[in-house]
Amino acid sequence: MGTTGGHFRRGSISLIATVILLVSLAFLALSFNPLISSQADKIVPSLGSSESASNSSSSSTTASNSNTPFWYVGASSSDPSEESNQGIRSYIQVRNQTITNGVLSFWISEAFTNNLWAQVGYYIQNNSGTIAFYQVWNLTDRSEIMTKTQSVSSGIHLFSIELVSESNTWNFSMDGKSFGSFNMQTNLSSKSYPMYAMSEEGYVQTPFSFYPVLFQSAIQVFKSDSWESVPYANSFGNNWGIQGHEQNSLLGNDEISVGQGNPVLSVNSILWATQ
Repeated sequence: MGTTGGHFRRGSISLIATVILLVSLAFLALSFNPLISSQADKIVPSLGSSESASNSSSSSTTASNSNTPFWYVGASSSDPSEESNQGIRSYIQVRNQTITNGVLSFWISEAFTNNLWAQVGYYIQNNSGTIAFYQVWNLTDRSEIMTKTQSVSSGIHLFSIELVSESNTWNFSMDGKSFGSFNMQTNLSSKSYPMYAMSEEGYVQTPFSFYPVLFQSAIQVFKSDSWESVPYANSFGNNWGIQGHEQNSLLGNDEISVGQGNPVLSVNSILWATQ
């Protein structure tokens, strides 16, 4: 009995140690994946009192309770005719590249009538490869509510946030296939909050260079039972280069390129305007 009990105790201790090790490794993995771990301190673009206040000349966005800033450059549109929509999407070039520090991501976003905010796109962290993701945030307290990821291959992919018919649930899709959903408790997007097609760098003290990425169709919305491109957009941020049709006639309206080889524009420069 004593011998058996000794084996049992040693086996139990070994099992407990194994469980503790596995749990520790799981938490360690999360700590190295910022897009999955908590980002309660992160400030999304234009979370301040006004668009002009947050879209500053430096356009660095520093978390109020963190020493690690986030940096943004992209397209922003507040066209009232395209707000209060039931979907937003973007054709984004997924391009694998090595990031030695921080996280590089590209996404489309929309806010909702109850002050929720959502984004969908892909990110790269060190040698992670390209990973599709979506997140839902509460703009009131800057808290992250929902996150999900999946793998994505190189090439042009369609990322979208779209209302499920006759509900308050919104699907997050890639190439028309949903990889998650969330009940936003509303069936309309915000009437005034900007729509963004954005490149972002995070968890680094200064911006870094990256190979150019094309947004083949940067901002399209679903309204009146059809998808349509927003008629105009301005640049957000000047920490690295961006250009649209106004800067390069070879780019179509609603098409932008961000990253190396693109000119650094003044904040709020017109990227395209069809009106």
